[in-house]
Amino acid sequence: MSIDFGAAIHAIDQLSTEEAANQLIEKAGDDWDRHVTLGKTLMFVEHGWCPWTMGKLISRVERNWGETSITSFAQDVGISQSRAYGYRKTYLAFPTEESRKADLTFSHHEIAARTPEPEKAIEIPYTAEEEKNRPMTVREFQAEMTKSTPRPTPPLWEDVYNALKDKSKVRAFLQGFVALLLDKGYTVEEIASFTNVEKEGESE
Repeated sequence: MSIDFGAAIHAIDQLSTEEAANQLIEKAGDDWDRHVTLGKTLMFVEHGWCPWTMGKLISRVERNWGETSITSFAQDVGISQSRAYGYRKTYLAFPTEESRKADLTFSHHEIAARTPEPEKAIEIPYTAEEEKNRPMTVREFQAEMTKSTPRPTPPLWEDVYNALKDKSKVRAFLQGFVALLLDKGYTVEEIASFTNVEKEGESE
């Protein structure tokens, strides 16, 4: 079935609220193509609620077809796997408009969602108001969180090696492993770099 994306983009662009957009997700039901079409369309519309709707859409994809389907959805929509997980994680951390800060961007919330306590973290941008008479910018907030939030430790490579001895479980393990790291806030580039880390003494 051919899809008129121009018409779809125009239709969504006319929506004025996140609630109205969410109704489109409900109408998509369990139709994969409708979910993908909505995902592609959201990438071309610039309303502030679009990232939140994308997050809800991806969480619905996960509910309908399982977590591994997020990778397929990201490929079909044309976004990276890490971006898809970022939308989902941020939406799940702040699922309602009441739980979000209206004067902060989705990117602020995305940074907070990577922390153990998103609700507390999202208050940090306001600590700059006294000094700068405004909340922190996204870049300032990211720098602050990088200083104060330790990165999660990847699993020991010995454990990974032992888990991979059973070749029948390799694919499932790798999918789960990558999904876990993405969920913890690692980027695809960081995950890929892990495979280049030599064990101590190995290069000697």
